[in-house]
Amino acid sequence: MDTALNPLSLQKKLTETLGVRHIIRSFKDEHGTTMDELAAMDREKGTCSYCGVLRKSILNRIALEIGATKLVTGHNLDDEAQTILLNHFRGDMERMVRLAPPATVEGLVMRAKPLRNIPEKEVALYALVNSLPVDFSECPYAGEALRGEIRELLNSFETKHPGTKYSLLRGFDKLVGALAKELPPAKIEKCRICGDTCTEDICQACKLLGRT
Repeated sequence: MDTALNPLSLQKKLTETLGVRHIIRSFKDEHGTTMDELAAMDREKGTCSYCGVLRKSILNRIALEIGATKLVTGHNLDDEAQTILLNHFRGDMERMVRLAPPATVEGLVMRAKPLRNIPEKEVALYALVNSLPVDFSECPYAGEALRGEIRELLNSFETKHPGTKYSLLRGFDKLVGALAKELPPAKIEKCRICGDTCTEDICQACKLLGRT
């Protein structure tokens, strides 16, 4: 594997090898600002909140533009277990329900997570064994995120109690159906600023960017 290549070059190399169309969009292109500029602002929320919301907005928007019927992401077992535990710690049951397999919603491209049951280490090992051009570097703003502490906690439990991550995922899959009955889906609207599909008058992306 050529580790001298930067992450963008690695992506281009992989998509060229697979014969997959590679579309590049930046926060600057779509939202008029960069992650570095957002990180430097006086803000109440962490950088991950901005990155997550703005990234999802771009992914959905471009998927709609190209007529995609599924938006496939690389979330693995570690990602899912961390998010489940994070939502438990925050008591955020509404967000927990949104992790469930999605229903069809107009204006939102349905997501698929084929690596959902595969541990992060196994995904990385597969990439290394097959010499796939993959970037393993960490986000420069990862230190701000509570997720980092959750990751360390879960990895420690997994070492002492193998199967912890699988158990969290299985428990969530059994629980989420009951939660969904208690917390019915929010009304779907269109953001009055950008027109994106959302559950309020203004979408989260526009709120975070201060658009009114």
